[in-house]
Amino acid sequence: IKMDILRLFGEALEKKEYYKAHEILEEIWFPLRHTKTPENLLQKGLINGAISLEHGKRGNLKSAKVCYENFNRYKSQIEHLSYDDKMLYLPVIEQLTILLQGENL
Repeated sequence: IKMDILRLFGEALEKKEYYKAHEILEEIWFPLRHTKTPENLLQKGLINGAISLEHGKRGNLKSAKVCYENFNRYKSQIEHLSYDDKMLYLPVIEQLTILLQGENL
């Protein structure tokens, strides 16, 4: 299920449906949001990355910057995941990083 959700997350990013991407990933993050595991924190960062793009799309640059900083803070949590989980998350981290670099935040 995690692989499917990450695929859908990436597809929504590709279509510039950033709010939808956030909603998709929140499906697995929200129930475990209080656990503070590396994977949960990474998911939180990815959600913030998608929301940063949504804020940028709407012209809310101050909020976009805050969410972008959160994305950068949490993406390093990938280092604490198993190899298999790293391989699942790496493509969407790279995709978000490229999209966010284009925003010049």
